[in-house]
Amino acid sequence: MGALRGMHRVAVAGLGAIALLAFMALAGCANQESPVQSMGDVGASDFMAESSMSFDGNTKSATVVIRTASISLLTDNASERVEQIRDLTTSFGGSVIQEDLRTSENAEYASMTVKVPNSDLENFIESAKQLGTWTNFSISESDVTMAVTDLDARIEALNTSIEKLMELQRQAASVADLVAVESELASRTAERDSLVAQRAQLQDQVDMSVVYFDIAPESATASSTPDFLGGIASGWQALVNLAAGTVTFIGFLIPLTIALSVGIVIVWLLVRLIKRARQRQ
Repeated sequence: MGALRGMHRVAVAGLGAIALLAFMALAGCANQESPVQSMGDVGASDFMAESSMSFDGNTKSATVVIRTASISLLTDNASERVEQIRDLTTSFGGSVIQEDLRTSENAEYASMTVKVPNSDLENFIESAKQLGTWTNFSISESDVTMAVTDLDARIEALNTSIEKLMELQRQAASVADLVAVESELASRTAERDSLVAQRAQLQDQVDMSVVYFDIAPESATASSTPDFLGGIASGWQALVNLAAGTVTFIGFLIPLTIALSVGIVIVWLLVRLIKRARQRQ
């Protein structure tokens, strides 16, 4: 009897184990057939992983630089030079960003900011130097290779993430799943479009160099020449002015001195009269 009860318990336990295994198998199949993954599966962690793996660490991209230049010109006809710089910029396929022409003490001053293709920057500068007497010239470079590489990696990772979300969108089996996927898809798309705009702006700065012009009249920087006779004349005039000033100051002091002397004499006489009056008493 005891043996039968033992066999019965073993049989029950075996049936329970089989049922549990069957339930787990069904649950696994259900999970595999579910079209929507958890948002954490396509969230920030996967995005960072995709970003870090988008570029091979051994891959070396070309250096990307933004170049700007500045040049100072001396000319007695700033308005004409502004027109020439405008035409020169157009001939190189560039554009004028800023232009300012002003007059001070019958002299013309101007400033301009233009954009020209980076590949033609040197040729443009050499042509611009011929428009006047140049006194200052410089070209500066800013390395943006890391910024470009980072933007490209992030855009590529977002594109991959968006493709996965679009696939999940097509497989969505319920309204809730579809809404969740579309919300995440809209967020990723907006982020990708923003990065694409930043990348385009950065590329424009790389492709088109900015050149700053400062234009002043030549008379504003005319240097002084030695003039011995002029120096003598200036020194004599300064001496005459000093003598005239001294005479004027003396003339100013004479009336004051006379008035002060009269006052002192009157006071002295009064003091003597007072002393004599006291001695008589």
